[in-house]
Amino acid sequence: MRYIYTFFLLLYTAVNWANMASPLREGTITGSPFSSADVDILYEKINISMDKDAQLARCTVNYFIKADQPGMQIPLLFYAMDLDGDFVVTLDNKPVRILVLDKNISFACFTNNLNIFKNTRDFTVLLPDRGSDSRPYPLDALKYFEMKLSAGTHHVQVTYNATLWSDRSDWLLETSFRYSLFPAKYWKSFGTLDISVTDASMPVSLTTGHLKPPGKVENLETVWHFDSLPGDYLKLEWKPKISTAAQYALDFGPLGFTSVGSIFMAVFFRMLLGNKPSAASINLSSLLAPFFVILVYMSSYDFIDSLIGIWASRNHGYTFFAMFFYPFLIPLFWITFKISSNT
Repeated sequence: MRYIYTFFLLLYTAVNWANMASPLREGTITGSPFSSADVDILYEKINISMDKDAQLARCTVNYFIKADQPGMQIPLLFYAMDLDGDFVVTLDNKPVRILVLDKNISFACFTNNLNIFKNTRDFTVLLPDRGSDSRPYPLDALKYFEMKLSAGTHHVQVTYNATLWSDRSDWLLETSFRYSLFPAKYWKSFGTLDISVTDASMPVSLTTGHLKPPGKVENLETVWHFDSLPGDYLKLEWKPKISTAAQYALDFGPLGFTSVGSIFMAVFFRMLLGNKPSAASINLSSLLAPFFVILVYMSSYDFIDSLIGIWASRNHGYTFFAMFFYPFLIPLFWITFKISSNT
């Protein structure tokens, strides 16, 4: 029996996939640009549109700004880590050239307003994050561009594809988009903010600071409006919708399927044994029945995931460890078959 148990354990260790990695997968880190304190933000609008595979978000950020003096060069420093594709900036519908940051660039244009330091050893820049904290950013994660403005109002648009954050700690894959508003504090002033999420078919929630303001659904968009900066950061979270069958399967759970499987296996193998089973047949049934019960338990995860579909996290750890219960289940089934065959 020792060799049979070892064979079953090795077999299902080989065929069963498991993942003990962190369930949280970080996505793009981005936010409002750092700038000088000579420009007013009259209005900012952020539009987010998720792709069908829930991997990327198309981000379009519009800034309506006001400059009091003509001909000024306004440097903008935009941090955007792990972007997917191009980073496009336009000023009054005209493209703006993205400048290359390297270790020799001067940050003197920011030092009057920001506590920015350059680490020449590993070529990172410390930027204010939240409160008095600073966070190091590699130079290749920073987008730098300048704008020559005339006096008056202007429209700046930034477009990029962001990688969504994903949380696989539960049965359902939950995705989120994170955006820092902290740099906007360094502009001269900040007016209103609108946030919209295209495609309202999937519930989405917004967290800013310790608040979760409700959104308003308008023309297949979920919209939030703020008359001032609501906090240092924004986090949009999508809660997937699943079918009724998937929800019932989640409520029943692997233990529910295993309980039903245990009863079925006990009845099925008892019927196969007949009225006067031999000792060898009872022993064999006592080995096979618990094995199939554990197989039901392990397979129930894949079954539930298949009902959930693309929103299944598929992060269940080492489910094959259930095979360690195998030697404890054998005597239970043996006693059951032995007692029932004597009655």
